[in-house]
Amino acid sequence: MNLSVPGWWREDQTTKMEQIWSSKAAVQESVKRCRQMRHMVKFLKIFAANNCIFAPDAVSTALKNLRTRSALTKLEKNLGLDGLKQICQRLAERLQAGDSILLHGPLAAGKTQFVNFLADALGSVDPVTSPTFGLANFYKTGGVPVLHIDTYRLEDQAEYRQLGLDEYYDSHITLVEWGDKVRSDFEDPLEVYFDFGAEGERQVTFSWQASRWASIVDHAVAAQS
Repeated sequence: MNLSVPGWWREDQTTKMEQIWSSKAAVQESVKRCRQMRHMVKFLKIFAANNCIFAPDAVSTALKNLRTRSALTKLEKNLGLDGLKQICQRLAERLQAGDSILLHGPLAAGKTQFVNFLADALGSVDPVTSPTFGLANFYKTGGVPVLHIDTYRLEDQAEYRQLGLDEYYDSHITLVEWGDKVRSDFEDPLEVYFDFGAEGERQVTFSWQASRWASIVDHAVAAQS
C-alpha cells in the first residue's frame, strides 16, 4: 500500500505529522474526515512507517465520537412525482456536507429524477443530467455543493477508485446512481431503492444503518403519512 498522505491532507504538507496529531481536537477532526475504514487502516500504516507518537486518550476519545450504528432499518413509500419532490425538499433541509446517498433500481425508475428534485431543493440552478458517460457531475447550490455520480458503465470498484472522487466526499453531498457497485466505499450512507408501482407511482424504500438517518428520513416523509 502506498504510504503517501491522502489528497485531502495536502493542505497540511508543511506541518509535521507529530504536530497534526498532537492535540485531541486535531485527532477528532482527522478521524471525522476518515469516513472510509480503508483510510483509517492507511493512517495506521502511515503512523507505523513514520514512528509517530500521539496521546492514546486523544485517539480513544476521537473513536468514541464516530457515528453510532444501529440495526439496518427500512421504510417503504409509494410515491408519485409530487410526493417524491416533496420528500426531496424536506430531505434537503437536513442534509450536510459529507452526507452520501446511494440510489438503486432499474433504468427509468426514478434515480435521476430524485437527484434533480434534491439538487433543486438545495438551491442549484444547474441542469441535472445522468453522468452515464462523464461519470460525475458537480452542481453548485446556495450552500453545500452536490457531487452526482453514475457508476453504470464502470467495470468494477477498482476502476471507480481510480477516479479519485473520494477527495470530494467531505465537502459535498454525494449522490450515487447504481450505488450498489461502490457500496463499500461509503461509510453509513442513506440508501434509496426505486421500483415501479401501480398507476405511474414509484415504490421507494429508504434504508440506513447509521442512527442519525432515522430522524432525517422521518422528517422527509412526515408529510406523506
